[in-house]
Formats: sequence, C-alpha cells, structure tokens
Amino acid sequence: MCLAVAVVIPGLLLAGCYHMRMNPEPLQREAFTVAMTPDRAFDVISDVLSQDGFYFDRHDDNTDTLVTEYRYFHKDTGISQPVGGRDYYYELRVTVRPAGDGATVALDIPALEMRASYVYDSDGELKTLSKRYPYEEYPGMFDLVPVDKELHRVETLIRRSVR
Repeated sequence: MCLAVAVVIPGLLLAGCYHMRMNPEPLQREAFTVAMTPDRAFDVISDVLSQDGFYFDRHDDNTDTLVTEYRYFHKDTGISQPVGGRDYYYELRVTVRPAGDGATVALDIPALEMRASYVYDSDGELKTLSKRYPYEEYPGMFDLVPVDKELHRVETLIRRSVR
C-alpha cells in the first residue's frame, strides 16, 4: 500500500509515496547449495556477475565473500514522485562456503538506497538538489517488491551458471 504525501518547504515541494513502514524490515536473503567446489563456484559467480554489469567493491581471493558496488535496478515514477522519479540502488553480497561435497551460496543486500533529484526556485534562481535515501533511515519510502524481484533475478542468473 502506498500513501501519497506532499511536503512543502519554502521554494521546494517534495512529494513521495510512503509504504507505512516505520522500521526497516529485513531484506530477503537467498541461499542454495551447488555441486561444485567453493573456489570454482566463487570464480563462476564472479564471472557471471561481471558479465551482468556488476562491479566489485570488495573482492579478496582469500575470502569467501564479495560485495558489489551500488547498482541501479529500478525507477519509481508516478504522480507522487519527483520529476524523473526515484532511482533504486543496492549492493549485493555473495558468500560462498563449503557444504559437504559442494558449496552453499548466500545472497543478500547489505545496503539499499534511493536517489532523487529535485528542481526548485530560490529567489528567482533555478536550483537542483540531489538526495540519497538509505533504506535504514527512510524505510517507509521503499517499495520492497522491486527489491525482491531483483534479488530473485540475480539468484536465478547465478543458479543457472553453477549447475
């Protein structure tokens, strides 16, 4: 459910859709087991994510975890959104650990944010304001359906590559 709200600050109108969430809900996490060694699974997953356009923020060959840079995946538009909408970005964390003869792959989102730009008049001068909204601070602004869909898309991509 989305509640449309408009906030007026002299010279600036901020509109938005709020999802009646006061505290951040845990973001969906995916985990599955694959029949390949952890090192091989880690290499294949890194290659697949690179081919899909992910860039790695932290990637150490001596660890079992990689974290991507923020990635754009969704634009929230509509009458209650700023002109140009709000862009959703997330970091993806992939952890690969030994599990019997194979490996367990876990995917989660350690950071999620929206970015928006606003145009406003200040004493006859047109100005812009860019704002970042971290999920932890503004949970009610986020529609989590696109977040869950994106995580599922990435999980499907990885599962297909590690069969």
